Amino acid sequence: KVWQALQQRGYADEFISSIDSELKNNLLIKFEDKRYKLHLFVTPTWFVFISRNGSTIRKTEEVVWIYSKMPQGVTSANNKDILIVGFRDGSVFNNFCFLSCAKIIEVCQDKLPNISYGYSKEKEVLFNNDPNALLKN
Repeated sequence: KVWQALQQRGYADEFISSIDSELKNNLLIKFEDKRYKLHLFVTPTWFVFISRNGSTIRKTEEVVWIYSKMPQGVTSANNKDILIVGFRDGSVFNNFCFLSCAKIIEVCQDKLPNISYGYSKEKEVLFNNDPNALLKN
């Protein structure tokens, strides 16, 4: 599925030709939660999230919003936060991150300061109308 999405966006060849070099030389974020098998790698070009529940590879410049939420019917005792990543095209990627959501957001805020973090109804309306409005100059 992830590979098909890369091909549909026309990124497959670019990803193959650049990812190794970027991971070695330009890694901005490397986050791993071995217990829950979550991995986030961010370079100036690529945003790569891999888990056993779902994965996505997108261009870093496409990310406009990151926040977490607790699903309905789940308590904090269950440790099942969901990480939501919003993209310029209005699409979203979400994945259970258990105890790691806050840590992922924290490392992203430091290295990706131009995007919006945290949920509010105002941000949701902005995202639904024009996702680019969530980018900071």
